Order: sequence, then structure tokens, then C-alpha cells
Amino acid sequence: MKKRRSSGIFAIIVFLVVLLVPTYIAIISFNRTENKPPEVKDSSTLTLSDINGAEFNFADDNEDGKAMIDLFTAMISGSTRVDQLPVNDGTPCYLVSFASGDSEKLYQFYFSKNADSYFVDKDAKVFRVPTDKAAMFMNTPYAASLFTEISAAPELLFNGADKLLPSTITWKFRSQKGGELVDVDPKSLKVAVDTQTTASDGSFDLSFNMIPNHTVVVITDENGKEIYNGAFINDELKKLTDQLRITESTVLHVTLDVQWNETDSVDYSGRARYEFNVDFSAPAVFSLGDVSVIRGGVVLACAKNVKDPSKIVFSASPALTFGDKEITPKFYTDGKNSYALIMIDANTENKDYSFTFTYGAVTQTLPLKVETRTYRTGYTSNASAAIAQSHRSAAALSAFDNIIKSQLEKTSSVALWKGKFGFSVTDAVPQYSLGFGHSRTITSTGETYQNLGVDYYVAAGSDIIAANNGKVLYVGAADFPGKFVIIDHGLGLFSVYMHLADYTVKEGDMVEKGTVIGSAGTSGFIASTGANHSIMYFQNGDPFCGYELEEIGIPGLN
Repeated sequence: MKKRRSSGIFAIIVFLVVLLVPTYIAIISFNRTENKPPEVKDSSTLTLSDINGAEFNFADDNEDGKAMIDLFTAMISGSTRVDQLPVNDGTPCYLVSFASGDSEKLYQFYFSKNADSYFVDKDAKVFRVPTDKAAMFMNTPYAASLFTEISAAPELLFNGADKLLPSTITWKFRSQKGGELVDVDPKSLKVAVDTQTTASDGSFDLSFNMIPNHTVVVITDENGKEIYNGAFINDELKKLTDQLRITESTVLHVTLDVQWNETDSVDYSGRARYEFNVDFSAPAVFSLGDVSVIRGGVVLACAKNVKDPSKIVFSASPALTFGDKEITPKFYTDGKNSYALIMIDANTENKDYSFTFTYGAVTQTLPLKVETRTYRTGYTSNASAAIAQSHRSAAALSAFDNIIKSQLEKTSSVALWKGKFGFSVTDAVPQYSLGFGHSRTITSTGETYQNLGVDYYVAAGSDIIAANNGKVLYVGAADFPGKFVIIDHGLGLFSVYMHLADYTVKEGDMVEKGTVIGSAGTSGFIASTGANHSIMYFQNGDPFCGYELEEIGIPGLN
């Protein structure tokens, strides 16, 4: 009985073994197949795209092509399956394509200089590349994109900003300390396809991110005339700016022949030529129309070799102010030069000032002496309180100021005036009611103010004339000036004719010095009964004294 039972158990065991062994064999075979590297036998071509997108094609009909096909075949066939890729999915990789006949096999290779390298096949399986085979690839020209800090074409910076590419270059790099320098394939090097052009505002600074050992610089002007030819070693190229003497604006053609020598301390070498054009503006030059000015007046500033006057930076020491704001002159281009009229406030201290102008690489400081102008006090006005409160209120003055400033955008960028300015009245020797800068007290209100225009005694209906050539910007009326006319003389300079009875010009009219623009009247705020006329001069919206305009004009322009 026991024998029969034992025989039955044995039979069951045998049956189970017979049944399960094929399954175990299948599982083992499946695991081996799953972990087996992909096959790339009999591939005749290989296409390789590096991490910068440069593409290289290899065929087995030449020595270099066969060597690369064999190397990647060995990397794949000798690989080991791993669970996952130990880098981010977004990590740059090489794209590798094997082709044989009509079939193609694609792989993504992740090479690392300091760690293991991997590839991923079409089924998203990950394999570790044999270390020795990966190292062999690192020593080929096609690994250049893995060593961009030493294998990429050197960057040439012009004036610290514009990056310029070489037109031709040969380059080598060393992937391992002590190893041989490897030629970089030209496809991996970025070169200029078209003529490169940059611009200069007078500075001329050239620098490389990799200091060359020898540089020859040749510069010709727009007529092909050589204006510079010099050689530099190591980092002496920075001395070029001081050696150049270019005083006229021109288009320069620049050629650099550059050499980087192999040494034990650097892992690169090569030769390159850089060619480019420079739209060169000669260094800016600033000047003042006069060395001194009486406070309350204006001084002309001239800027030569300036293409964009809005980029001129101005400062004064001590600061120039009008009320609580700092005066900032505006430059206008007139022909080859740019000009600005700088207003000196009526109450500026009489002392020596320094004006500093900066444009591009140029900073220039010019001295100006501000001389005193004496003002008197004690003048009175018999205007009624009602007139003063309605026509010389803060609101009335502000409204007038806003009208003046609203016209600034219409000013001519060229000077419209010629020579000295004249009076705004026809009398050869006009009678002043109150001159510029003097103080007057309105007896009815007790307010004392500084007169920032010139007031004349005139007969009602008398002609009021233009002080110089210009364009009529505004004809209208407001509480403070009454009926008035604004004439633009260019560069932000306005003359304003106030308290008119009527106008004889309209907006847009071009007038000449002496042209009748209206008649004297009693409109607006006038300091006494009867006809009265006032003229005010403004520069960029701020009032100044016109006496010197009548006596000497504006030195430096006319």
C-alpha cells in the first residue's frame, strides 16, 4: 500500500516537472532576450547629430566612416541593460541612426565626461555604454559639442557687447588631460555666413573670451585706405583703443588674424580670421558758445560726431536748477552737429560751474562762469485786487505754463533765428515799465513777485513785432497773458508776446524779424491802467532774460 502511494507521488512530481520546465526555460530565455543589447550588424551607414544639431554622415566605404560605424556598433553590442536613465529627459543627447538597405535603427546617446554614458533604443530600453568605448568616442572630433568651453570657436566681443563670429577657423581641443589635441570638425564650428556689421559711437574695444597668443589687426576706411596695421601678443589687444586715431566718421573694414598656441596649460589651439565692418562715429566733441554767461540768460552747447543726441548725458556742478527741478538741456540735430540751449535761472549764484557731457565712451567737462545780474526791488502795481486774483492767480499762472510746455514738441530741431534779436515794439528806444528780474508788489493784495519778462509802456493799438525769424506755434488767449502769440525760433527757444488787443498772424505762419504779429492792448494781467505790452523768452519751457539776445545774439551759432 505504501509502495503504491509513493509511486503515485513520484508520478505527480515527474508530471509537474515536465509541465513547468518549459515555462522556466521560456522565462529565462525571455529575460535574456529582454536584457540583450540591440543588434546592429551589417549596417552600411551611420548618421550622427551632436547636441548642437551638427550632423555627420559616415559610410563603410572609407576608413573613417567604417571606424565610426564599428565604434558605435561596439558600444551598442557591449552595453548592459539598466532600469532607468540616470539623467533628465530634457538632457541634450546625440541622435544616432544606423542604416542597412531599407531598414533604419535609431538611438539616443547620453555621453558624460565624468560619469557613465548611456543610450536609449527605440523601445525606450536603457543601456550602459562600455566605459572604454565611450572614452574612445570622447577622443574623436565628433565629441566637440560635449566640450563647448574649449572646442567652440572663440568669441570676439566688440565694445563689450556685440559678438562677432570668425569667417574662417581651424580648431583643436583636448578631451583628456595629457591626451592629444583633436581637430574639431568644421561642421561643429559656427562661422559668419554674411558680412558682419556693427556700430561704434567712438570707442573701439576688441576682446576675446580666450586670450590669443598673437593677433594682427588691419583696418581700412570706406575708401579702402589702410589707416591701421598692428600686431599684439597675449592680452595686449586692449591697447588698440589708445593707438587708434580716427577723427572722422566713416565705415571701417576690420580684419583680425588670430592665433592660439598649444601649451601644457591650455587644452585648445587654433587659427582664425575675423572680418567685419564698423559704422564708426568719430568720438564726440563738446563745446560751449561762450565761457561766461550772465545769470538769467542762456548758453549754447554744441555736440559734434553725435548720431543720437537723446543719448547725451548732462550734469552740472554745482547743479543747475529752476525752482525745485534740475535743469536738463535737450539736444537737437542741426546738420552735422547737435545743439542745446542751456538756461541759467535768474537767481543762479554767480560762481564757476562745470558742465559734464557724456556720449558713448566720451566724457568731457567744460567750465562756465556765471556772472551776476543786479535786480531792484520796490516797484509797485496799481492793479486792482479783482484783476490780480482773476488774472494772476496760481491757477492762471499754471494754465499759462501748461500752454507753453504743450508747444515744446512742435519746436524746430534746427535754429530758425538769425543774428541778434530785436525789440518786440517799434520804438527805437522803448520805454520800460519793468525790466527782467526786478520785483514788484501789487499794492491791492500785498503780493510781491519777480518779473521774468520785460514790460513796456506802449500806446493802445501800437504794432507788436516779431523779435526774430521763426514759426507761429500758438495764437490764443488765457487769463494771465490775455491774448498772446508764441513764436518758435528752434531748439526749444520761444518768444511770447502778451496783453495783445488783436492778432495779425495765425498758427503755422513763418515770420521774419520785424513782422507785425498783433497790436498792443489791455488783455490779461497788466500792472497799470492803460495799454501795456510784455514779452517773455522761454527755453524748454523755462523763462529767461532776453537782453543778451538783443545785444550779442547767441554766441557759437550765428
